[in-house]
Amino acid sequence: MKRIYIVLYLLMVLVSCKEDDISSSLKTDDVAPGQLKKVDIENIPGGAKIRYELPDDKDILFVEANYKLADGIAKNVKSSFNSKELLVEGFSEIKEYNVQLYVVDKSGNKSAVTQATIAPLTPPIQLIESSLVMQPDFGGVKFNWSNELKTPVALLIYGKNNKDEEILIDTYYSDAKEGGFVLRGQESVERNFTVVIRDKWNNLSGRITKLLKPIFETKLDPTKFADLGTSFRQNVQSSSITAHWDGKKEDNALGEAVIPWNVSFSLGTEAKISRIKIWQYSWSFNNYGHYYAGGNARIINIYGSLNPNPSGALDGSWTLLKTCEIIKQSGLPIGIGRTMMSDEDFDMAKNRGHEFIVPLEAQNVKYIRIEVIKGWETTLGAFSELELFGAPIN
Repeated sequence: MKRIYIVLYLLMVLVSCKEDDISSSLKTDDVAPGQLKKVDIENIPGGAKIRYELPDDKDILFVEANYKLADGIAKNVKSSFNSKELLVEGFSEIKEYNVQLYVVDKSGNKSAVTQATIAPLTPPIQLIESSLVMQPDFGGVKFNWSNELKTPVALLIYGKNNKDEEILIDTYYSDAKEGGFVLRGQESVERNFTVVIRDKWNNLSGRITKLLKPIFETKLDPTKFADLGTSFRQNVQSSSITAHWDGKKEDNALGEAVIPWNVSFSLGTEAKISRIKIWQYSWSFNNYGHYYAGGNARIINIYGSLNPNPSGALDGSWTLLKTCEIIKQSGLPIGIGRTMMSDEDFDMAKNRGHEFIVPLEAQNVKYIRIEVIKGWETTLGAFSELELFGAPIN
């Protein structure tokens, strides 16, 4: 019994010691830490990197910077005690700004303020604005710009409605180094298009307005398409080429083909091709699990010609319009099954189709050649449906 009391006593002592340790670790003081030392400023586009040396205090928790942006909203940025640099950004003008710097310790005490003056370089949205190019494209307007800093921005695109009122037509988000976007669905009528660039701090660029006339575009009429015959086929034992434009976006058009295979057909008219849309094949009975897998085509070359060699040879009479590589955006492993696809993968394959833009400078064509050079898992390399868009010449 005596031993039990001794053990209980020792346990109580240990618990008491731990409570004292915890209590002491939570204790606070009211001694403010020292100020930052040797503050150095590196001005960058739209902001500054502030480097410094910490004071000798042992209980520093973080360094804090306070400043205001053009909209008057106060910003607060913190950097941990093991860092010697702060980034302040979001400034929309090239001028001097004041930044207040504090050292904060584990007790919440703040040091006296250290004043820093920064002079940000040209803001990213202004750099993007100066590089923006707008030009007519099929069914709309093409926008290109440079964004060397990969700053996340939104392009706000405005136009006039039939009441001559300015409306927001579209918003495009990007952080790409070389940005590009085509606004489609616009009538082939000359009018002003305006772009305003917005960053994540709600800073806005100037208004960029240009008078443009979108190029007429329509879906080419598949009822005019015609198979060019067996001399224009390779590695296809039996061809049901017309199934590529029958409107059925699930069944594979070619059941017997070996990569690399090709078939050719007539458009029934001369046309300038703007876009190509391709649908993979799959079936509803297995929840469309064959997308991005099995015998689906992965890389497809689309050629055009005004006067192809009657022998069907792929020679100088054919011009490559576009190499169409079907991309699985999610990066999930290749394999049959709905679980192998993200919702975006599935929507692209089943509903929207895979769209490929033909360069504006591409020649007019009367004939199309499909050449499949790579599949996902087998040598079949088939696909379901093909749609062509552009401007018929006659």
